[in-house]
Amino acid sequence: MVPGMAPKPAPPMPAQPKKPQHMLVLGTGFVGRYVSERLLSQGWRVSGTCTSAAKKMELELLGMTASVLDATTSNIADLHALQDATHLLISIPPIPGVGDPLLSSHADLQTTLTSGNLQWLCYLSSTMNPKSASSKLRYAAEQGWLDLVDELDLSAFILRLGGIYGPGRRLRYANTSIHFTI
Repeated sequence: MVPGMAPKPAPPMPAQPKKPQHMLVLGTGFVGRYVSERLLSQGWRVSGTCTSAAKKMELELLGMTASVLDATTSNIADLHALQDATHLLISIPPIPGVGDPLLSSHADLQTTLTSGNLQWLCYLSSTMNPKSASSKLRYAAEQGWLDLVDELDLSAFILRLGGIYGPGRRLRYANTSIHFTI
C-alpha cells in the first residue's frame, strides 16, 4: 500500500438468485384456489392443503405443491411447506364445538412458525359484526391467529368476507386483481 492512497475496495459479492416468494394456502377451496391461481401467474411458488386425493391432483395440475390435510386429526406442524413458506393464507373454517382445528396445537404451530421463513400471514375472516354461528366461530378463530401473530412478532392481514363466495356462486369481484407486492 502506498502512503496516502486508499486501499482498493473488494469486488462486490456475486448476487444470490432471488428465491421466489412462497405462499402456503391452508384450505385451498374456492377463495384459496382463486388466490393461488393469481399468485402462480405472478411467479410465486404456491403450496396448498386440501381434503382429498382428487383435489390434490387438481391443484398439482395448476402447478402447486399440494398436500391432503385433515385439520381435525393432523398435526399442522408436520406440514413441511409450513417451515418453508414466506407467506401464509388461512382459509380453513372453524368447526362447531372445536373452533379452529389448526390452533389446537398452538405450541407446535408456534415452534414451527418461529423456526421457519414466515414474513406474514393472512386470515380469511367474517364481517366485523358477526351474526351467524359460523361467523362468530370464524371471528373467534381470527382472534386466536392474531394472538399467535403477536407472540411471533409477525405482520397479519385480515380479509373480511361477507359470504359472497363459494361453490355454485360467482365471486362478486371476479375481475378483481390480486397482486401481492412484498
